[in-house]
Amino acid sequence: MENLHDLFEVTVKLTYNAEKRFLRLMPKLLKAASNDKLRETIKVQIERTQLYLKRLEQVAKQGGFRPTGKVCKSAKCLVEEADLQLTGQTHGATLDAAIIVSAQRNEHYGICAYGTLLAWSIELGNPDITELLEESLKDHGYADEAYSKIARRINTSANSLISATA
Repeated sequence: MENLHDLFEVTVKLTYNAEKRFLRLMPKLLKAASNDKLRETIKVQIERTQLYLKRLEQVAKQGGFRPTGKVCKSAKCLVEEADLQLTGQTHGATLDAAIIVSAQRNEHYGICAYGTLLAWSIELGNPDITELLEESLKDHGYADEAYSKIARRINTSANSLISATA
């Protein structure tokens, strides 16, 4: 990579691959979730992630490149960790807490990626791309907040299991 534009392109491709991986993970999280609010939030995030992918496709098109061609090892690891979190969790609240931590890790990846891409887009002087990235960054922030609100209730329920068995 010789310049910021090259770095921007590679990062868009990595982010696109990450979003695709997260999109494949979310139906597993949805199926495993027992809390209705959590299930609703995951459903919304599936729709939003499809929108993130479309936005990244637009960003790539406007930037003159394809969004594919890179493997995001970070996202691969996050998905593998999510699969591990889902394994062996038997109680609804505990499993839901594991789902939330996995979902929030993905949201935090998105906040980092879109925040960085947004800053670079501003520097590169493309307002149309900047607007697309800003929307995705905001969406990831809203999703993180939604998961945090749900976690407060679920964590209390999961913690009460410790008290009940002690």
